[in-house]
Amino acid sequence: MSQSVLLLDGGLGQELIRRSPSAAHHHWSLQVMLEQPNLVADVHRDFCEAGASIACLNTYAITHARLARGTNLPSLTELLNLARELAQQGADSSGHSDTAMIASLPPLVASYRPDTQLPLKQAVAEYQELIDLQKGAVDGFLAETIPSISEAEAVLAAAEQAGVRIMLAADRVG
Repeated sequence: MSQSVLLLDGGLGQELIRRSPSAAHHHWSLQVMLEQPNLVADVHRDFCEAGASIACLNTYAITHARLARGTNLPSLTELLNLARELAQQGADSSGHSDTAMIASLPPLVASYRPDTQLPLKQAVAEYQELIDLQKGAVDGFLAETIPSISEAEAVLAAAEQAGVRIMLAADRVG
């Protein structure tokens, strides 16, 4: 990643909604990944072919709280690994196998809902688990749509403890 401009791929989730015949719901990105894995790999491929040098994995919906709302889902570890495999498959098929891979670290409970955050100690532990399970397989992390300062503090503390690179994209200021 020594290029002067690094282009992050586009909105994976929105592109999956656009391309998938399945209706969107709280587990739609997981459903597409499990039922139409080639679609996820194809979106990654298309982003790489369009010039993306960084692929963000389909890990946004992979948290304990989000998985607890589903039934018969694979384990957290299996889903994280599948997301990584599909991103690499897409990059490889684009001819850009050197694409950097970053994992999404989402809000742990709900997007755009600062009122649903976990206690700080629990949030740090859950982010630490997500980081530990992926840090050997990715080039960095993107904490995205983080809805509050306390959740941002939790994800940054977990990243610091793990000694990993992280980008933070907050949902709002304040």
